Amino acid sequence: MDVAIRSSVEFPEGNETTPSWDLDTDIQVTRAWGTLETASGIAWTGCYNNSKICTTSQLADSNAESESLNLAVGPAISKWYTQYVAEMPFNTVRDLYGHLGAAIQVNAPGNPVLLIDHAENTLFGRCDNLSNRFGAGCVDQYGFAYVSYDVRDNPTVKEVAEHVFDSIRTLPSHWGSGAIGGHPLNRITDAAAIDNNRNIACAGVDTKEGESCDEYPLASTIQGGNGASSDDRSIRIVPINTNNSQGGLTSAYYDYYRIHNLDDFYVQAILEDGSTAW
Repeated sequence: MDVAIRSSVEFPEGNETTPSWDLDTDIQVTRAWGTLETASGIAWTGCYNNSKICTTSQLADSNAESESLNLAVGPAISKWYTQYVAEMPFNTVRDLYGHLGAAIQVNAPGNPVLLIDHAENTLFGRCDNLSNRFGAGCVDQYGFAYVSYDVRDNPTVKEVAEHVFDSIRTLPSHWGSGAIGGHPLNRITDAAAIDNNRNIACAGVDTKEGESCDEYPLASTIQGGNGASSDDRSIRIVPINTNNSQGGLTSAYYDYYRIHNLDDFYVQAILEDGSTAW
């Protein structure tokens, strides 16, 4: 028997006490011969019998664990599961590694065969209920996360966006660029380290009333301060309200993409005319 299992996960925006997600799985037999021409089987997911990690709901229209299958050659059999992370005390992070995806048992005569897709770890997820304006939630921690400063949506951030735009394009490492030759940034969450990065980057810079020193790479990253060489970082004097606006946007994106300490992320800057940094 030739069989394909294709699974995908959709994580909703976090706002729940108990984070949940949808697992969609297609199981298709494309060829069968001999004693398996009319085989049956059973389908389950990586949450089955792993209630300390996650569970599958029994909501209407949502498939249950350990359901029977008719594994005949033909169209894909579609399964949809609503799943929940196990109970998490506040300030908990739970990795779903190895539990996202489906599995089937093929009832081969005399010797059932297991095809365990979730054990291949081709789907990733991480749930947390850390302090976050979007509440508890889950995300693909290896997905493409970014911070964006778009002058068209937030005119107040104009001078910072221009600084980030120029820095991404001209610095040797193209920090934050997702284009070829660019490098992601890595967030840090320690307040003292962030302040230290800011002090290093802006040391000796005199600002007038209403002005602020803006540094890039961001002080809230490993690459801030001395994390990048002196010729691979930039500072610019900007209006203080612009810098404050940037700080609020950065924090919101960190929350939305659930960017944790040391996680990779990218940065985009979009100018008034729609030009992008990369």
